[in-house]
Amino acid sequence: FLLNALSFFGVIYFLYQWKRKPGRTSLRPGHMFNAMFEGFRYLHTSSPMKAVLVRSAVFSVSASALPALLPLLARPFGSQGFGLLLGFFGTGALLGAMAMPFFRRNVSADILVSLATALFAFATFAAGRWQNFAVLSAIMLMCGVAWIQILASLNVSAQTMSPGHMRARAISMYLLVLQGGLAGGAALWGEIAERVGISRSLSWAAIGLGVGMLATCWFRLRSVEVHPNALAMD
Repeated sequence: FLLNALSFFGVIYFLYQWKRKPGRTSLRPGHMFNAMFEGFRYLHTSSPMKAVLVRSAVFSVSASALPALLPLLARPFGSQGFGLLLGFFGTGALLGAMAMPFFRRNVSADILVSLATALFAFATFAAGRWQNFAVLSAIMLMCGVAWIQILASLNVSAQTMSPGHMRARAISMYLLVLQGGLAGGAALWGEIAERVGISRSLSWAAIGLGVGMLATCWFRLRSVEVHPNALAMD
């Protein structure tokens, strides 16, 4: 943990040295709370942004079960086994990021998120049934691939669907919903696992991902939302 903490000083030094010049804008700076309320009003009137937030919430709550319960799954393999499983997850995310341009050229963001959610649901269900180290390694690799596809697609959708002057607020709302779902979901699935066991909890989480994927058919993602004032506000 100490070495990990020390590694952040490189990032801090880079940010300290970064002298970014502010871009031109026709907007006048306003009060922070007024800007927040404007963001909520935009969310209330923007169907595409609502779709991003609903998809983020539905995915994050159920998807949080596997990472939350992974330390219990990895207990028989010790700290080294737990680290290796996380390493496979990271490797899957790296491979998924490398393959993302291919996927984006051939399928829409909506279909990509749906397929990746189905893959994550299958991996979550499998983790509750087969707790062999080799199988768990393959599962975490698949989860990494699916995870990066889903989060990157939702992130890009939140940005491209928003006009320039609302983009930062759209991203903040997306992150609030995503991180809130992961935090709340982790606590929820820990409580459920305490009562019904790890395997059954992961099975229920997989079902939740599947049901959520069907429920979000009414909240489709679009790759780009055109705003007449987007260029003027950037």
